[in-house]
Amino acid sequence: MERAMSVEDKIRRAEEIYYRRKENSYQPKINKVEKKHNIKLIKKMILQICISLLIYLVFYFIVNNNYIFSEDF
Repeated sequence: MERAMSVEDKIRRAEEIYYRRKENSYQPKINKVEKKHNIKLIKKMILQICISLLIYLVFYFIVNNNYIFSEDF
């Protein structure tokens, strides 16, 4: 079974054993890569929402503004 485990799994298992022996409780480390990934996704989502709102507002003002685009135009 040990050979089928990846290096990350082996490290995680060793940390579990270490914490169990030291404090009788497992306290996993917070994955910093995961946090950075989540922050990037949130920034990307906010940017997409802003661009969508900008496009919507442009179309809204074009349709509802009679001064720039009159009926004759």
